[in-house]
Amino acid sequence: MTAAYAMHLYGAVAVLVVGLAVKIRRYATVPAPLKIALTPAPTMAAGVVARMARETLLFTSLFRSNK
Repeated sequence: MTAAYAMHLYGAVAVLVVGLAVKIRRYATVPAPLKIALTPAPTMAAGVVARMARETLLFTSLFRSNK
């Protein structure tokens, strides 16, 4: 009886490992759907702070996106 449980456990672990490997391989081979266009980044520290504050407090990119 214990051998049957051990065989079921090894079988389940084998299915898990093989399935996970297949999913990772499939995820790695699928190309990215699109390139994300980035706006020009600020070059000065004050611009970076202002842009981060605006994004954090006002969610500008969220409201700019398609709904």
